[in-house]
Amino acid sequence: MNHSIVDQKHWDKRYEEQILDIVNINNPIRQLIIKYIPPGNGKCFEIGAYPCRYLSIFGTLGYELNGIDTTHKIESSELKTWMENNNWKIGFLEKINFIDFNTEKKFDIVCSFGFIEHFKNWKEIILKHTEILKKDGYIIIETPNFAGIFQRVFHILVDYDNYKRHIIKSMNPKKWADLLGNNYEIIFEGYVGKASFWHENQKINIFQRIVIKCFSIICRIVKKFSYSRLYSPYCCLIAKKTA
Repeated sequence: MNHSIVDQKHWDKRYEEQILDIVNINNPIRQLIIKYIPPGNGKCFEIGAYPCRYLSIFGTLGYELNGIDTTHKIESSELKTWMENNNWKIGFLEKINFIDFNTEKKFDIVCSFGFIEHFKNWKEIILKHTEILKKDGYIIIETPNFAGIFQRVFHILVDYDNYKRHIIKSMNPKKWADLLGNNYEIIFEGYVGKASFWHENQKINIFQRIVIKCFSIICRIVKKFSYSRLYSPYCCLIAKKTA
C-alpha cells in the first residue's frame, strides 16, 4: 500500500521546468558518494530517480543507470538523450510506484535521495531497498535534516507547507542503520553539510524576510564548525551488504 503524504500533482508541477543536470561537484552528498563508493561497471538503481541529479553521479563512476519514479518524465526521450550525450550506460527508466515495483534483478547499488521521508511507512520502504541489493552491494539513503533544531525552526517559520510534506521522525540515520541489522557494514551514518537552508518558491512576508536574514547571519557563524545533527542540512547512510 502506498503511504505517501505528497500528492503526485505537487511533483508534476515541480518538474514542469526542471533542468536536467548533475549535482555540483561541491555538493556534500556527491562528495560523500565519491569518497566511499568505488568506481565500477555494475548496476545502480535509484528509487524516486527523476530528475536523476544524483543517479547521474554513478554514471560518472561507470555504473549502469536504472531508476523508477511516479512521474512520466522518467520515461521521456529528453532524459534518455541527456544521459546518452554524457556517455553514461543506461539500463531501465520506468514510471511505477516503488511499492508496486517487483523484480528478480539484484543491484550493486540501491539508493534514494529525498524519498523515504515522504512516506508514513518509511521503515517498510527502507527494507524494500534491501530486497533488491546484491551481497557486497551498497545501500545509500539520504533525506533533508528537518529534525535538526536549526532546520526545523527555519522551515516551520518560512517553509511550513513544504515542512508538512515530510515525516520528520523518519530523518534519523541511526534508526536506518539499526533497521538494517547485522548483515550490513555501516560505512557512514550521520549528518552532512555545513549550515545552510533553502525554501520552496513562494511569497515571503516581512516577518519571514527577517527570519531569513537572521538565519543567514547564523549560517556565516556556524559554517566555521564541522557537520552536526543540530544544523547540517542532510542526513545520510551508506552501508555495505555483507550477507
